[in-house]
Amino acid sequence: MENDGAKKRRTARTRVERQFDNIKDMSSAEREELFNKMLDDQIDETAAAKQEGDIVNPMDYAEEAMKRRENFGKMVGLSSGYYDIDKMTLGFCGGELTIVAGETSQGKTLLCCNIAANMVKAGYKVAFVTLEMTKAELLSRFWSIWQLGTTPDDIGRLNELVYNGLRFQKCERMNWKAIPYLIEQSKKWGAEIVFIDHLHYFARDMRDMANELGMVTQEFKRVAIHYNLPIVLVSHTRKVDKTRRNASATIDDLRGSSYIGQDADIVLMVRQNPEEMTDAVCVRLEKNRNRLDYKIGSEVWHQKNGLVLDDVVDRRAVDQNSVNYKRSITTAMPMADVPPIEPKVSVPQANDPAPWAESSTTSTTSTTATRTGLL
Repeated sequence: MENDGAKKRRTARTRVERQFDNIKDMSSAEREELFNKMLDDQIDETAAAKQEGDIVNPMDYAEEAMKRRENFGKMVGLSSGYYDIDKMTLGFCGGELTIVAGETSQGKTLLCCNIAANMVKAGYKVAFVTLEMTKAELLSRFWSIWQLGTTPDDIGRLNELVYNGLRFQKCERMNWKAIPYLIEQSKKWGAEIVFIDHLHYFARDMRDMANELGMVTQEFKRVAIHYNLPIVLVSHTRKVDKTRRNASATIDDLRGSSYIGQDADIVLMVRQNPEEMTDAVCVRLEKNRNRLDYKIGSEVWHQKNGLVLDDVVDRRAVDQNSVNYKRSITTAMPMADVPPIEPKVSVPQANDPAPWAESSTTSTTSTTATRTGLL
């Protein structure tokens, strides 16, 4: 008696044969090879569709849901190294897609490089994909942000930071269909976060930009969930009409597709305005899907010091934006007790311990604070 698998294969073969009755110039061996390939593809697609249509018991996810409830309003992801951005985002979490957007030359890459540099210095492993700059240019940026010189000690420190915590993609050009492999390789290396600069690089050969960009952001979101990695994706916005009432770019100004904002978990807008503050970058929260205790539209300014973005000076302005700013940023340290961060990145010394090395005598509180970049 014919089993279910054989029956499905015979039915699929009959359907495929009908489609190819008019192909007379193929040899029997070629036709058989083509048939087998199409049969396998069709059976795989049917199995995948059935799997996607399955339902699950929500209580299978009760443990994770409980952690989210217990940690509501607390720092739950990787720290950016910036007090105000951490209050906006509560950290970069695995499975989430963050969009950093703004007009051209407004500081998007600068912000991402500074966050990535802070993370590497704090001991995290970061994969940074640059599709606009050369790898030498990008490394030079990190070199400057870490404020290292060219002495043997500084070059040794640079090598230590890069070797343990930073990787770039190998290829200069990339098709968006390589995204799953890129994230897979990053995960195998041990990356804890991936930065992609930038989304619209993938749109240069697109005919239907709106729908195809939607497919790209959907793929980034899918692999973020699959590999449980936070992905930070740089995106351009349209040119904003400076005469309109709100002259700042919003989530509705993301260039090319409304799907970008829909797929994102967090959207941060970046801009510079010499009339408001000279030599500074503004970061504004436009969306935070999973952590709702911070006002959408809140913004803070970061002073530029060369390629280094200093932490916000006036913490009170940041705290007043929060719905309940006395909630703890970590489980061990209440927000009100967080000491000020020095405005400049300190220059590492030759005998400094590695930032990821934890002393056996360090308390749980100080270890947590150091890891989240607050001390």
